[in-house]
Amino acid sequence: MVKPFQVVCFLVVIVGLSQGYSLRTAKCPIPNVCIWGCDSIRKAIHCSDSLLGPYSPELPSKRANIEDIWSADFSQNSISIIQNLSFYNHHYEVIKMRTLNYSTNVITTIEPEAFAGLDTYLHTLILDNNLLEFIPVIALQNLTKLHFLSLNNNRLSSIDFVCLNSLLHLHKLSVANNEIQDISPTCFYGTRLGKTEDSSLIFRGNKLRYLNACTFQGRKFQTLDYSNNSYMCMCEMAWLHNYLLTNVENAVGETEECFMAEGYLTNS
Repeated sequence: MVKPFQVVCFLVVIVGLSQGYSLRTAKCPIPNVCIWGCDSIRKAIHCSDSLLGPYSPELPSKRANIEDIWSADFSQNSISIIQNLSFYNHHYEVIKMRTLNYSTNVITTIEPEAFAGLDTYLHTLILDNNLLEFIPVIALQNLTKLHFLSLNNNRLSSIDFVCLNSLLHLHKLSVANNEIQDISPTCFYGTRLGKTEDSSLIFRGNKLRYLNACTFQGRKFQTLDYSNNSYMCMCEMAWLHNYLLTNVENAVGETEECFMAEGYLTNS
């Protein structure tokens, strides 16, 4: 019995031959290539769940109307590497992309110049649900307009003293559900974390045993989620109680209960 799709394929071949194409030169669409296109209303590139990988797609080699695109979604693919110059070539002067989403891939490597060409406008970068073991310091260093960085559900082990310093406008950071054991006291220097009314810092679900008061000195947060870590009930953490009362609008965590139970603090 001839199936419907076989009839369709046969008709496609016949039409192709009638137009002068040979079977030898005919090419089927490649499933793991994302077609760069612009949604004229939303100004967005939609490449989610498009069988992309292992490399991030690059800009078209010929000039296309993408300078005014505001967002690109490459989530739910099999991308493991964001390679150098993925968003840069001589056909484009400035790309006005504001939001870039690479969540739910298998990214292990972000090359040093991966985001070249995006430094003027990019304000949201989402890298959730990947396999990153380190914050890609060099790749991020020129993204001085970045407001929000999300690295939830990766394999990060620390936030070191220089990794965020160049992100001058960063005021929202989420690194939940990693393996972070240490946050450097100077890692937020140069950023706007805790310096704007809508600042938020989320690091729940890590392996932190201690928070240094110097990390948070002079900073106020709308949201601070420090829950589900492995904090020790120690005097060096007692500062957190008063800090949360006076500097955080929405605090999520259990450390205060720990100190109250151990008698480090009083209700006065």
